[in-house]
Amino acid sequence: PMRLVPLLIALASVGLGESELRARPLADPLTFGTPSEIAIVTDLALKVQTASSPSHVLALADEALRKLPNQTKARGLVQLARAEVFHRTRGVLEAQAVVEEAVRLLPDDSKPLMLAAYIFTYSEQPERAVDYYLRAGLIDQEQLRSIESYDVEALFRRLRFKDVG
Repeated sequence: PMRLVPLLIALASVGLGESELRARPLADPLTFGTPSEIAIVTDLALKVQTASSPSHVLALADEALRKLPNQTKARGLVQLARAEVFHRTRGVLEAQAVVEEAVRLLPDDSKPLMLAAYIFTYSEQPERAVDYYLRAGLIDQEQLRSIESYDVEALFRRLRFKDVG
């Protein structure tokens, strides 16, 4: 079971360069679902490491989602990976719904909350980013210390602009 941990961490960061997220490793993989669900996520994690492009990663993740139709933590982990790719390649609008499903399916994990906060910082809804940051901090206070000053300043600017506008 412990050999799955690096695979799940790799899946969550989808191998597309250094992530803005400084979240701690995901919880014990055995808590992410049944053995068959874990096998699907593990298979995806292995395939993602050799994916040729973000669109290839998304195709692999979509295939895994078809195998995970139920609202489970395993599905949440796949959605977390998809949200990371969406926000890097397609922008915040497309990433929002995907990351919100990951947050809903992984309620005790700060990683989807941190990604949601980052995504909503650069959207038209910065107040939601604040909510996600606060929720992440309740789970893991170290998360709040890891936020880059640039992102904090961007969030404050957007909040101030909303108050004025």
